[in-house]
Amino acid sequence: MNLFFQEGRLRVPSEVSLAFREALSKCEKRRIVPKLDVEKHIVAEDPTPIFHEQEKVRFGSNMRLEAMRAGTVCLGPAKIYGSLANAAQRDDELGRKWHLPDTVVTLGGESYPASDLVIHRPMKLKDGTYVRYHCLSMSTKESVKLQRAFDTDGYVLIHDSKVFFDVLSEALRRKFKGISCHLAAVRYFDDGDEPNLITVDDSVFSKSIAFQYQSEMRFVAYDAPVPEDWLEVSASWPDGLISPVKSLR
Repeated sequence: MNLFFQEGRLRVPSEVSLAFREALSKCEKRRIVPKLDVEKHIVAEDPTPIFHEQEKVRFGSNMRLEAMRAGTVCLGPAKIYGSLANAAQRDDELGRKWHLPDTVVTLGGESYPASDLVIHRPMKLKDGTYVRYHCLSMSTKESVKLQRAFDTDGYVLIHDSKVFFDVLSEALRRKFKGISCHLAAVRYFDDGDEPNLITVDDSVFSKSIAFQYQSEMRFVAYDAPVPEDWLEVSASWPDGLISPVKSLR
C-alpha cells in the first residue's frame, strides 16, 4: 500500500481513504468516542518502538517505579479503572461490551429495523457476585507514544517475566491466603463482533481493539480478601531483574 507524507500530511490511496471514512461513519453511528487525542500522541519524529519477547515494560511515576525496584508492588482493584482520568488507562474492568450488527426484528408479525444494539456482559460468577481481581499492567513495547499516552515519568524493563511472576506470586500468596495469580497477554477483540468469552480468564484478559496499541501483558491476582482496596506487597527480586528507571521524553 502506497503511503507517503506530503507537506506534513499523510497521503493514502483513494480506496483506503474511502475505507477509513466508512469506518468513521460506523463509529459515529455506534457513538464510539476517541480513546486518545491522535494529534497529541502521534509525532512523526518519535523513535521506532522496541518490541520485546521476554522483557516487559512497566510505565509509571518515578516514585512508584523506584518503589517497585526496591521490592514494593501495588496492584489496583478492577473497579477503579472505570473512573480513571487518563483515557489510555480508563476502561470498565468489571464488564465487556460489544455491538451487534444491524438486523431486522419481527414483533407481532411486523418487521422493524434494529440498529445500535449493544450487549454488556458483567464479569459475574454463577452466584451473581462480580469477579474479584487486582491487576498490574505491563507492555511488550518500549515506546515514547505509550509513555506520552499514560502521562508517566518513565518506565522500567522487567528482564525476565517468568521470574517476576514467580517471585511476586509467592509474595502475594504468603500475605493473602487463598489468592491465585495469572500472567498472560491481553487478547484484543473487535467490539463490532461478539467475542468468544467463555471462562473468567477470557474476560479478564480481553479488551476492546481500541486498546491494542498498548500491547498489554497483565499480571492478575484473583480472590484477594480486600477486593476493593489496593494490594501492596513486598518482594525480594533477584539482582538485576528490574532495570533503572528510563525515560524517552
